[in-house]
Amino acid sequence: MRLHSILTVSLLLFGSAAHADAIDDLPDFGDASAAVISPAEEKRIGEEFMRDARKHMDIVDQPVLTGYIQNLGQRLVNHSDQTRQKFTFFVIRDNSINAFAVPGGYVGVNTGLIQAADSESELASVLAHEITHVTQKHIPRLIAQQKQLQGPATAALLAAMILGGQAGAAAYTLTAASVVNRQLSFTRDFEREADRLGIRLLAKSGFDPNAMPAFFEALQKNTRIYSGSAPEFLLTHPVTTARIAESRSRAANYPFKQVPDSKDFHYARARVRVLDTNDPVDAVRYFRQQLQNQSYVYEEAARYGLALALKANKKIKPALQTADMLIARHPDDWRFPALKAEIFSSAGQYGQAIRYYQNARRLDDNTVVSRYLAESYLEANRMADARKLLRKLLRRAGDDPDLHKMLARAEGGLGNKFDAHRETAEYYILTGDSDQALEQLKLAKAHAGRNHYRLESIEARIDEVKDKIRQQADEK
Repeated sequence: MRLHSILTVSLLLFGSAAHADAIDDLPDFGDASAAVISPAEEKRIGEEFMRDARKHMDIVDQPVLTGYIQNLGQRLVNHSDQTRQKFTFFVIRDNSINAFAVPGGYVGVNTGLIQAADSESELASVLAHEITHVTQKHIPRLIAQQKQLQGPATAALLAAMILGGQAGAAAYTLTAASVVNRQLSFTRDFEREADRLGIRLLAKSGFDPNAMPAFFEALQKNTRIYSGSAPEFLLTHPVTTARIAESRSRAANYPFKQVPDSKDFHYARARVRVLDTNDPVDAVRYFRQQLQNQSYVYEEAARYGLALALKANKKIKPALQTADMLIARHPDDWRFPALKAEIFSSAGQYGQAIRYYQNARRLDDNTVVSRYLAESYLEANRMADARKLLRKLLRRAGDDPDLHKMLARAEGGLGNKFDAHRETAEYYILTGDSDQALEQLKLAKAHAGRNHYRLESIEARIDEVKDKIRQQADEK
């Protein structure tokens, strides 16, 4: 069983088809939940989940797409009641329609959900719902309601949320039967609370609050086309006619606002269309038919998708021609020189890729372009340029394991063995392989020479990793 499926089963406890009374006030979630799971423990659970998720889930590593989801999610977070909570949004390559949240502010979004959303407000409505699960501490509150479940039962519930493979499935199976009946009423309230506060969050963030009931209703109506099986989102977040009506009534309390989709929403959907297509020829045909029949919502996104589909089909020349057309139409838009650079990079023409990424960066010096440019520097063996840029990126996002891995490659290419092993260790720490991290730290120490600062910093990190290994052993 895939890791996110296990988490999905756990989060099923947050939904029920039955009706429950409305919650009109913000809950007092602090004391009861904190007595069971402290904020530090929430953070640890989320980090453990992500380390395991990186091993078992098909997490998308396309900065353009992940950057869009992170920016969209952060726009909502900035208007939430818990702005101090750090959130990390990530995309999973999975064509099922689903999203989920775990303690620590980690929110996963399936590519299938991005495709299913007819508007950016609909996509934002799901993110707002998941953000609320985190800010209202629904998992800690769920566990706090089970104070009578001591030791193994609570541990099993947590294990089911963060473990992959059969271990997580078994842990959940042992726990679920004994607690589910006692949780249903409480978890119905969680779902309705997430609807209510999610709608408010949508409105405060400038999105259409009616998008949430509209999306739920569309999923419910289309359930019959799934061969008798509902979309995964409806299994984890059961929706009833009464719940849709209530959310629609709540949305009606806000002024009507027609919100246009951003360009990036359309570009993201085009990218996902190519990503989720098993045969790139089908994607080429799809976008060409859209352009021929003028059946697109946004023409430039259709051309953008066509260029990506041609690239995926290794049709480099027509892909570049399509990108050139977009550059000629929009010379001030960084997305299109970045698109052309991406096409060159896929063909191994890294010098040209660097040129166009630099052009894109001059138009907009954003993290997405900088990351792509760093990758091209590495491939072109321009290690000093890569190191400089990667260090800048890591000052913004120090918990990104791939950036540490890239920096390790740059340091190794420059002959800096201490830094290469240290950065590799950070990569293993963030991906949950403490044993490998310890080995890399020991190798770094061997190359520290007589530099006391290096020795002290590495020895401190070694002690931290050893403590982590002991903690993991105690938990087994």
